[in-house]
Amino acid sequence: MGDDPPGRNHFRASVGQQHSHHAESSPQKPTTVWVPIGGVDKARELLTKTLGYGNCKSAIQQLFSQIADGTGFAARHTDVLDLFDAMTAQTGGGGILVDLLPSQLNDHLPAAGRVAQQPPGGGGLSSFFYSSGHRERWSAVWLMGAYSDSQRSAFDRIPFSYAVTLIHELAHNAPNDGSRLGRMYEHDEMDAAAVKLGSTSFDQYVKEHCIPQRYW
Repeated sequence: MGDDPPGRNHFRASVGQQHSHHAESSPQKPTTVWVPIGGVDKARELLTKTLGYGNCKSAIQQLFSQIADGTGFAARHTDVLDLFDAMTAQTGGGGILVDLLPSQLNDHLPAAGRVAQQPPGGGGLSSFFYSSGHRERWSAVWLMGAYSDSQRSAFDRIPFSYAVTLIHELAHNAPNDGSRLGRMYEHDEMDAAAVKLGSTSFDQYVKEHCIPQRYW
C-alpha cells in the first residue's frame, strides 16, 4: 500500500473493480482506497463499541492488570476507555492521533514531541515527551485502507483492525505517570501478559475477546 494522500471521500462506494465501456481499453491499475476512522471522537465511539462486545471490557482490564503485575510497574488505568479519555484531556500536545500516515506524524506533534526516526512496520506508534515540565503521552493509529479491486471483506475488517491497533497503542501508554522517569509497556511485556492469560500474543488476546472471529 503506497503513501497516497488520504482522501475523505474514499469510502465503500469507491470499492470494486472498475470496468471500461470499451472492450479494447486496458484494465485500470488498482488504487488504494483509504478508509479513515473519522477523527478522535469517532475513535472513542469505536473503542466503546468494541469494549461492549462479549467480555471484552473485563478481559482488557485483566490484561492490563497482568502487564502491570508482570512488570512490577502499576498502570494508571486498567480501563482502556479511561486511559483514552486521560490522554485526550492532555493540554500540552500529543494525545490520540488518527487518520494520518506515518509521514504525517510530526505535523501533528509539537516540536518537543517530534520523532527523528520511526521504527519500521506496525499499525501505529506511541511515545511521550515533556512540555513545561509535564509528561505528555501520544498514541497514533495509522490510516488504513485496501486496494480498489479487493474483496468487500477486506474493507469490512478495517474497523476491527483499527480497534485492535488502538487498544495495542493505548497499552504502551498505560503505565502510571507518578514516577520520576517515564515508562512505557514494551511489546515483550505485553505479549508475556497475554501468554500468562492463555493466549499467544497481546493482539491475539484482544482478537479472541473483542473481535468476532470472522473479522480476524
